[in-house]
Parts: sequence; structure tokens; C-alpha cells
Amino acid sequence: MADCPTELWQHIFAYACTDGGRTGCSLSLVSKFVREASAPFRYQSVLVEGTARLSCFLAVWERNPDRRSKILHLLLCDTPPHHTYRPSASPRFIRLSDEWVDLMCRLLSAVSHSLLTLTIYMKGARSFLLPPVAFPTLEELSVHGDYFDVVCDQAVSLPNLSALHFGGTRRLWKGGMTASLLPMLSKVAPALTHLAVTSDASFDWREALAKPKCKPNFDSSSQTKLAALFPSLQHVAVRLVPWQPKGTLAFQAAYEAQWEVLRKVSVQKHAIEFELRPARRIDEDPYPEMKESWLKGASTGSL
Repeated sequence: MADCPTELWQHIFAYACTDGGRTGCSLSLVSKFVREASAPFRYQSVLVEGTARLSCFLAVWERNPDRRSKILHLLLCDTPPHHTYRPSASPRFIRLSDEWVDLMCRLLSAVSHSLLTLTIYMKGARSFLLPPVAFPTLEELSVHGDYFDVVCDQAVSLPNLSALHFGGTRRLWKGGMTASLLPMLSKVAPALTHLAVTSDASFDWREALAKPKCKPNFDSSSQTKLAALFPSLQHVAVRLVPWQPKGTLAFQAAYEAQWEVLRKVSVQKHAIEFELRPARRIDEDPYPEMKESWLKGASTGSL
């Protein structure tokens, strides 16, 4: 080991520390040399599940005087592993813990300057749409979980965000969700090129794909509201989730109408490429798949 240049070891450590933090922590216990050489990459990929683990990690991060290690890829989940999954369509739901939200915001505020990718999975219903933090370098963001409203905090800023995956069910169903959600996202993430939405029929794609209202001299024959709001948007992926396992007649009809609209759009030629993904079962927990995808993305450098 002594004959191998430190720079080469660091190159190896950079590729090794991509599993959510397990390898980085293990390397710090090998020897003094390995601990020092791997320090800049120890936390470049971090996965934290549950309030207790988030509290412990935040305590370690805040008292760590050595800021050589920067978090580049981060996955946060509000529940610990092996938590019993409750479908979002269930009439009973769990509110997101205030303690977890506070810990999450503190951690994100501390590491937002270096984050490139961020995935947040919340099994508890939240009162915010996006984390109330500015992310100057963030390129990819995935937020999944039930929510109550589409209001976005003024602190949210995603100037370099190119890919957004937004998933979940709006608990307080109201009309006009799409009309307020899309303009808000276009303001906080103006450079968006890839958008993925996993939602129920409360997200009205017919409205998003309608022609925008404009001045008489402006030719918008080839534009939709979506294209007008996101000039750089290239690809949209949609996965519809039924409102309930069996569904009321009203929501079942809305779901079928949305599916038909998206099915037609996916086979037509547009400036924006549309992808209609198969709907998952309402009782299927999407977190294991999301976690596996995140781990693979962190190891390849592309989430």
C-alpha cells in the first residue's frame, strides 16, 4: 500500500464510496492512512432512513470540523428500513413527523451547496411541496410522498435542476392543481429538461397539454402550456396511480380519461417526448425500487 501513490488510492476510493455511506465508514476503520486518504469521499454518497438515523448523522456532520468530504448524492427516507407500507389511497394516513422535517431541513441547508442529486421519500403526508431550501448546484431531484397543498416556499431555488421526478397523492383534492403547480415549478426550476410525474388523476394532463392563452400576434400552434412554461423541456414520463384500490366512480372516470389523453399523446409527435409508463399497483411500495435505482445511479455517477 505504501508503494501506491495516494492520488491513485483516492481515485479508487472515489469509485468505492457510492453505496450510501457504508463503504466510506468501513474505510475509516482500516488504518490511519486509509482514513485520511478516503476522507474527501467518505460522504459523497449518503443514504439515511428514519428519524433516529437522521438525527445521529446530522450530529456527526455538524460536529465534524473537517469539511473535505462533500455530499454529492443524498437519499433521505422518513421511516426506518422494514417499515410497514401503507398505500397512499388508504383513508387513514400518517402525517410527516415534525422532528424529521426539522432534521431534514437542517441537513439540507448544511449540504445544499454541494449536492448534485437528491432523493427524498416520505411515507408520511407533508405540508410542503418541495424542501424549503435553495440548491444552487442540484441537477437531479426526486421527491415522493403524499402532500396537502401545492404551495412552494419562497426559499426554494433550483437554478441548475435538469431532471425532476415528482410523485405522490394530493390529500386535499381540489381543482386547478395543474394550473398552480406547473407555473410554480417553472419559476423555481427554469432549466428543467426532464420531468417525471407519478400521480393519481388529480394531476390534469389535459390542462397541461392545452394551448396557452397568448396575444393575437403570437403563434402558439405548436406549443402547449407545458412547452411554454418549460422552454428547455425535452422528455416527460408519466405514471398514473389509481386513487383507490377499487375507486369511486368519479375518480375512476377521471383516471380513465387521463389515461386515454396520455395514451394518445405518447404515440403522437411533439416537440417534447412523452413516455407513458405502466401503472403500479396501489398496494405496491415504490420505495425499494427507488432505493435500488438510486444506489445504481450513485455508483455510475448518473441518477
